[in-house]
Amino acid sequence: MDKADLIVQQSEKAFLQERARADKLIAAAEKYLAAVAVIIGFKLLDIDNLLLTGSWQQIVHGWLTVLALLTLGTALLLTFWSMRVFKYYAFPRGTKLIDELKDPGISDEAAKIKVARMYLSAHDTNATINDRRARLLSVSSALLVAGFLLTVIGYLTGLLD
Repeated sequence: MDKADLIVQQSEKAFLQERARADKLIAAAEKYLAAVAVIIGFKLLDIDNLLLTGSWQQIVHGWLTVLALLTLGTALLLTFWSMRVFKYYAFPRGTKLIDELKDPGISDEAAKIKVARMYLSAHDTNATINDRRARLLSVSSALLVAGFLLTVIGYLTGLLD
């Protein structure tokens, strides 16, 4: 295998790994959505008992419930935001690649390098998009944990009544 073939092979591998990373991020976001939705659903089932006045235990319980719902709602929005469709780069559509490579002045090795550059350029763009998605999911997961903890603490303060 010559050097140009190896470059194309490795750049394609890097491109495909970034695509797999995108799929993993989407799967993680779907799990976060399910978890947040379940916790919000349980909180909304108990919304009739929400009191923001009364004894200090009722006030603390009520405000912790409101804070938990706001935190979980923010986590839900960030998770949805991370799932929105981004402009992932892929192989050029149509005949663009053929048009670029059909010039007889381009050697086989130069053509392979152009294909490798295309893969690496797409990889870099997709990696930037995936990094942004990963950051959003990281914040969302922290908010999910915080919302869950607020829910548990609120529930425990509700037991003090």
